[in-house]
Amino acid sequence: MKYKKTIFSILENIEIKKIEQEKNNIKNLYIQKKKYIKQLNLLMNFKNEYISKLNLKLKEGIYIDQWKIYNNFIFMLFIAIEESNNMIKKYELVIEKNKSQWLKSQSKLKTWNYFNERNKKLIKKYELLKNQILSDELSQLKLLNKR
Repeated sequence: MKYKKTIFSILENIEIKKIEQEKNNIKNLYIQKKKYIKQLNLLMNFKNEYISKLNLKLKEGIYIDQWKIYNNFIFMLFIAIEESNNMIKKYELVIEKNKSQWLKSQSKLKTWNYFNERNKKLIKKYELLKNQILSDELSQLKLLNKR
């Protein structure tokens, strides 16, 4: 018996490809999120270092122009840190959305797999029944020919 592709097997294959694509997408999102977390840690360390330098300079005495430069730079670091936090939150939301989509796809895959297996069994039963009918007809024909 030659295996024929049924609609269920086609849908199952499509869903498998979709799941693989979603899995790769989730992996890429995790990698991007990890990069932003590293960047955030780097910015936080840089900010803390500049604040401690500013405090030392303030204790020793500092010109207003230097204080403005330090202050502006620290303000820019705060903005960059806030942007990194926002990007991390954005990636977390996208990852959660993709995870839920992946779970739905897994559910669909199980459904198509079930229908595909069921359909294969029905096709086998049909083929057996068809072969049995042919065999019965052949035996009847032989019996009729002997008479």
